[in-house]
Amino acid sequence: MGVANVHVATRSPPPGSPARWEILASLVGRVSSLLPIVKLSRLSPATSLPRTFFDCTFCVSLIITAAVTAAVTPEVTATETKPPYQPRTRQTNNFFVMASPASFRAVYKTIGSQEIDVDVYAPPLGETNKAKCPVVINIHGGAFHLGSSKMVNKDQVADCLSRGWIVIAPNHRLCPQVTLLDGPMRDCRDLLGWVYDGGLQKALDANADGSYAVDTDHVFAFGTSSGGTLSLALGFGVDRPVAGIYDMYGPSNFTHAFWEKPLPHVAAKLPKGLTQEFLNKVFDEDPVPILGGVSLEGQAPGPPNFDDPRQAFAMTQIATGNVMNTIVPDKNWDAVDPIRNITPSFPPTFIVHGQADTMVPLELSQDLIKVLKEKGVKSELREIPGEEHTFAAKMKVGSQTWNLQREGFDFLESLVKK
Repeated sequence: MGVANVHVATRSPPPGSPARWEILASLVGRVSSLLPIVKLSRLSPATSLPRTFFDCTFCVSLIITAAVTAAVTPEVTATETKPPYQPRTRQTNNFFVMASPASFRAVYKTIGSQEIDVDVYAPPLGETNKAKCPVVINIHGGAFHLGSSKMVNKDQVADCLSRGWIVIAPNHRLCPQVTLLDGPMRDCRDLLGWVYDGGLQKALDANADGSYAVDTDHVFAFGTSSGGTLSLALGFGVDRPVAGIYDMYGPSNFTHAFWEKPLPHVAAKLPKGLTQEFLNKVFDEDPVPILGGVSLEGQAPGPPNFDDPRQAFAMTQIATGNVMNTIVPDKNWDAVDPIRNITPSFPPTFIVHGQADTMVPLELSQDLIKVLKEKGVKSELREIPGEEHTFAAKMKVGSQTWNLQREGFDFLESLVKK
């Protein structure tokens, strides 16, 4: 059953229909006739009147209040229709952001009995319904092992919504039970196909009263960390690539020596006593999870939970320099490494990377932008002073870092307007 829409009917002053004022006058008259008795009851506590009578004086006051409220409240009518999808907004210095970005869930893929879903955020409705809206696929980080669709920066979502874009944040199957190619990459590519084939439009029609039209000419990919890599993967290995990519410090150049280098600062956070038997319990999870505890973006309420085999496994892989060897066991780098798949037709790409990143070195994005430029791809790299990996989690709206990373969305917007 739908939620009732409330339609306010306009009227001339005084507010309320004549019938309501007649009822109010009648009630006041009746109550006035009782006042002497009420006064007597207050002056004579020992009166023999029943206790229920004194209680009713309170009820009388409630009746008056209700009548007054009814008289001055605009008349409403209810119909059993679904309310329009209309997120609320608040305004900052530079753009409208969502007070609490509203979303709905849609299933874009099913494997056996497992549903793989996406969170859909629609922008506030403008004066014109059915205006075509560009789409941003916002992919979470988590070293391909962790995270979920909920672990994305909501201020960035709001920024996109303020531009009139639809944002979709997918879940995808997590490594290591599946490889990078067969799990995260395949799922995100299937999501892109779902958008192009009308799946997103059908979901919007069903959940947002048909108020939105998907602009399939302007479907963009955006992601942080491993989500940045998956965004780049929507520029190759697909029948129809995205129209533009915004990559925030995503891993690439998988044969670089860094990927087999231990990271002592991460190893120092590992508790003692982690056994391989315990870590291998991650492979017992069935079906392959699409939700994986914390995200490295830090949106979880606390640090990694090392009592969880998945989180312990992921952090151990990072600490020991084994992530790439684990998620690409056949070492078929040509199939998965963005830097090996750049051609002149690769989508326009904007990269943001922190200059102090110790988890995914800036050098890797510098290598990628060099190849993009060599191939003639419209591309830019914005280096963020002093920022470590996963800085998107803690950046403040209006800060220097915030304003610099916003250039990535401005870049995508320029592709819409050209």
